Amino acid sequence: MYTKISFEEFIEQVEQRLGEYSQETLRKIIMEWAKSTPSADRRQFLAKLLPPLPQQLVSLSGEELLGEIRGLAKRVENGDYCVGWGWDHDIHEERDFGDESWA
Repeated sequence: MYTKISFEEFIEQVEQRLGEYSQETLRKIIMEWAKSTPSADRRQFLAKLLPPLPQQLVSLSGEELLGEIRGLAKRVENGDYCVGWGWDHDIHEERDFGDESWA
């Protein structure tokens, strides 16, 4: 029968299991999860693979955070996240295409 475990116990067990595997084994596990992910859930799966925010970003002051946001906006304006240009059948005009999952 299924029994619930607390969040703390869950995290402890996850950490314990992670410590038992090599980097190559963890890579294989994640690849198997990716292969079994339905197409509708692939972007959500990829979003989970992002590393956690560095502590220095978490503790930024308001002005520092605004600076980071301005930097991101500048990279977007410069086309850093654009991978191509072409006709978009959904909006019936040309546009740039890129990885918009971060937005």
